[in-house]
Amino acid sequence: MLRQMTGGTGGLWALIADGDERAARRVAARLGRLGFWAYPTTRGDEALWLAATYPLTLAVIDTRLDDMAGPELVTRLRRADPRLPVVVTTGDGLAESEVRARRAGIVHFAPKPLDLRRLEAIVIQTLTGRGRPAYSTAAPGSPDDE
Repeated sequence: MLRQMTGGTGGLWALIADGDERAARRVAARLGRLGFWAYPTTRGDEALWLAATYPLTLAVIDTRLDDMAGPELVTRLRRADPRLPVVVTTGDGLAESEVRARRAGIVHFAPKPLDLRRLEAIVIQTLTGRGRPAYSTAAPGSPDDE
């Protein structure tokens, strides 16, 4: 679906790094429905390896990983590829987390619990440059959000 919208002929590769393995797999599955090859991980070092191995189209990074802070990973990813769109997620509710993420050069900051339909809209908007995302009115975690 997204591949057709962006006019791309190659693969769409997404890195999902989240300290919560279940959350990472959930986001990866949702992006898979959009046509991405999505790689979930809980570790920053593995995320960096994946980024060096695959031509990433997008990264979704949580502020807390098993082995490093999310903003550190964002900085390192953006240093390697300044054009890589990065969405940062967090469940900590701290304004400081958003400030640190924005300084690292993210395209969007998404608080948890993560609304997967909203994330999908953000991804489509980011990669196609079309309009504003259509935000979900479903409660996070509701059946419509899956």
